[in-house]
Amino acid sequence: SRPLLQTLAGVKYYLCKNKPNDFLKANYSPFYISGDVTALQNKYFLPLGFTYDRYISYSEFKKLDTLHKDMVLLKAFVAENGETDFRVFDIFDTENMNEKYSFKKYGEDVNELKHETMKVTEHGQNSIRGTIQVSKIKLLFFAIPYDKGWTITIDGKKTKLKLINIGFMGVIIPPGIHT
Repeated sequence: SRPLLQTLAGVKYYLCKNKPNDFLKANYSPFYISGDVTALQNKYFLPLGFTYDRYISYSEFKKLDTLHKDMVLLKAFVAENGETDFRVFDIFDTENMNEKYSFKKYGEDVNELKHETMKVTEHGQNSIRGTIQVSKIKLLFFAIPYDKGWTITIDGKKTKLKLINIGFMGVIIPPGIHT
């Protein structure tokens, strides 16, 4: 029932029995029906690796209500308190969050996050490989739960994974083309 989080988590398809409700009609397009099951595709799908250039501290994020938390996650990543590496990014200002959040604005936010994304070139049980080009320093977010067992390399050099968005992982990417 939280479409903004489904977008953030990379939910691309949704199966439902009987007719889709208003929530599903607004966010998903039907593309296949078999009996009483309808297959729907998310209009606001985000790929596995997309980038942010702004952040909000966890302490500021906690002050928001549920809807505003979901909205912020489509505009900025949530940084763990005390993390100093994130100071290279702009701080997201929540002062302008009182406006009504329309489907038009939702689409604009998703399209902004789609500008610089990772192209997956290999995906297996134990590894994911991809390429990305970014115009400036960004944080590459993965909708994968953070675990100390994951490692990441950028252009062959081991890089530190960051705990962001309350339990997920990301990595800081310098400007340029990277593997």
